Amino acid sequence: MLTEVVQVPRPETPIDPPQPPSDLDWAELALRVRESVLERLQRRSELVLDEQLRATMHSVIDRAADTLALQLHDTLSQMIRDIVARAVTEELTRVHAEVARRRRDPA
Repeated sequence: MLTEVVQVPRPETPIDPPQPPSDLDWAELALRVRESVLERLQRRSELVLDEQLRATMHSVIDRAADTLALQLHDTLSQMIRDIVARAVTEELTRVHAEVARRRRDPA
């Protein structure tokens, strides 16, 4: 049990909390606080946003790759059909010319 009273000396002049300077640029202070908060928020949210962005990008890229593969398949199929049709036409023209030549020159 404490029974002794301890006397603490008081300072000769009272300590007042510091007053903000009167020439404080509040707009500049607000800008610095905003930038600081945004920087901290950005650091914290980067990982979460990166994960979400990667998942979204994978999905978008997969759909784009599927669409591109289908378009390439269709384009290549059409090109092959065109090439074959042209080759057949050229061959038929050549055979027709050969038959016509043989009819003119029966020897």
